[in-house]
Amino acid sequence: MKSINHYRNQSLANSWIRMAAPSTVFDGVNHSNLETWSTEQQLIGTLPRINYVLGAIYYGEHSTSDADGVIFNGTILNNHAFNKNWADSYAPFGQATWTLPILSTG
Repeated sequence: MKSINHYRNQSLANSWIRMAAPSTVFDGVNHSNLETWSTEQQLIGTLPRINYVLGAIYYGEHSTSDADGVIFNGTILNNHAFNKNWADSYAPFGQATWTLPILSTG
């Protein structure tokens, strides 16, 4: 049995301020977070003249983004956006190698 695992978490914060006399042209802030993980499970074995690997893999991803934007001190735009995304993937796999009896040493 063999297990291969992965985890990652990434956070980001940005802010922008664009000034033009006599007021703020654009003021914005964005906070985002990305989290990913995966696992692969393998069953590795041997039978007479057969080598094989059977297994499954899983991948997951969750992300969020929270943003605010203001144009001309809110007289044109005062906006708030929140996004949340997720993805889950599953897959089985297998591989086998069969050796002809004439090529087998055992």
